[in-house]
Formats: sequence, structure tokens, C-alpha cells
Amino acid sequence: MISATNRTALTDGTRYSTVTMTGPDGSRYGGTGFYVGRKRILTCAHNLHGMSNVVIEPGSNASGDAPFGRATVQSAGWRIAPGYSGSGDWAHDLAVIDNAPIAAPNGQWFSFLQATPSDRMPLVVCGYSAQSDAVPALTQAIDGERQHLHGGYASEQPDAETIEYAILTLKGASGSPVYHLSRGSGALQALIVAVHVTGQPAAQGRNGGCFVTPQKIDWIEGRTSAFALHAPVRALGSTSVHWDDAPYYPQSS
Repeated sequence: MISATNRTALTDGTRYSTVTMTGPDGSRYGGTGFYVGRKRILTCAHNLHGMSNVVIEPGSNASGDAPFGRATVQSAGWRIAPGYSGSGDWAHDLAVIDNAPIAAPNGQWFSFLQATPSDRMPLVVCGYSAQSDAVPALTQAIDGERQHLHGGYASEQPDAETIEYAILTLKGASGSPVYHLSRGSGALQALIVAVHVTGQPAAQGRNGGCFVTPQKIDWIEGRTSAFALHAPVRALGSTSVHWDDAPYYPQSS
């Protein structure tokens, strides 16, 4: 299921979306998605790749909760990022539902940060965390039907297409928005930096996201059918670079 709800830039849950996928063999899987347009939902490729259909429930925040209804989308209704090679391909791990049967509740959706974050930039991840392999007791304690919001900072950018952060996430949060809160326009806004895709590198206490570059934004919004990847970089800088202020170049230390 994909769910989305909206109260404030920080706590409004209508923009979030649970996604319940059904595979060809009838197996079902849970994840997260979020609105980035009136009828456009963004999630990760490994949620939808090889699935037969997905049920979306915008704004769900409890078992059986569907405040804006629920709808089923067949596999023809979504796009998987070109070049995606399967689990572990975090650089391409994006999927888009272009014409969601349920429009963004209250006309609210996320915008994109359009900047390379610094290593001091605060980030938030919010999704439907439901299961911990490392701490089984946590699986019993957590309610995977509710939205779980955690904050922290950008930690490292191992390459120009991914980003790492020391922020708690569990299974079920795949496809969650990774966003930065900004008052740059006067009002508080939640601006997308990445899509959460992995619990690695766990040994360093970090999780990872598919970093949203200008090329990926063009693909997400349907202006291009493909996107090119950049050369590797080693680390985030101490300041952010906004793409409106300067051409986008991968940062290096």
C-alpha cells in the first residue's frame, strides 16, 4: 500500500503513502511511497520491480486506516528507473506511479531540494518501518501500520548517486522520503533529498538513499526517458551547493 497524510511540513502525513505489493505468486510485501505531484507517487524500484500490482492508501496511519480511500495500480501503471539491475543497485533504485487513482490529499505533495547537501544538513526520514532483523524485540514493539519519523544528519556521499545518513529505519521504510526542512521561501517546507533504499552500511551505523539529482528529477517528472550517472565522489562538503546558484558538479573532498 502507498499512503500519504498532511498536517505541517514536519508532521503532516497525507503526503506519505504505504505501498502493499503483490507478486506473480501471490506473495505480498509492504513499503512506503510519497506524493511528488498531484497524481504522481515516488518510491524505490525494489518495491515495485517484478510485482504484479500495488495497493495505495494515502494518509494511512493505523491498521485498516484509509482516510482517503485505497486503490490498486497494475504494473503497467508505473515506471522503473532505466538501467535498474535489481536489489543492490541503489543508484537507480527509483520507481514512479504517474497517474495514481487517488490524487494527493488536500492538494499537498513534496517538492525537491535541488541542492547537494552538506555533511551538516539535517535530514528526516518518515515511512512505515515494520521489522528489524537485528533486534527482533523491536519488531514486536513497533507498529508497522503507523508512520515513523526520525531525524539526523547527512553523513557521507560514497558516490554522486547515493547518500548515507545515521537515521533509524527498518524494513517497510523502503521508498520513504528523505527530506530537509527549509524556511528559504519564508514558509516551512519539506524538500526531498533522496529516496530511502537500504539499511546499509549497517556496520557504520548508517542507512542509505538514492540521491535525487537534476537528471533524476527530469526522469521522475516525465521530461526524459533516461538519466546518466555521474563519476564517483569521496565525501560531502561542509556547505550546500544549490543548483539554481551554480551548475551541478559532484562534490569531492
